[in-house]
Amino acid sequence: YQHSSLLEGLPVASPGEMKVVNGELKTLTDKSGHYRPLPIFLKQALAEMVSKKVDLKNVEIERWSVNDAMTIKELRKLGFDK
Repeated sequence: YQHSSLLEGLPVASPGEMKVVNGELKTLTDKSGHYRPLPIFLKQALAEMVSKKVDLKNVEIERWSVNDAMTIKELRKLGFDK
């Protein structure tokens, strides 16, 4: 389901995709065909998930805007330390 359809074109906090397997978040991306997300938006999504007690320790973070994949450990090195 596309977030742009879900929100009918309204602003989103963090565009991208999630892969969930058996109720467990596996991958989070900033991949979007409609928006051009800045890294701060992915950080915002992660901060919201942390506040909701989502277990992120085994989640792969894929940053399409810079064409690489980052783990939570790598994101912490960049200042995401919640």
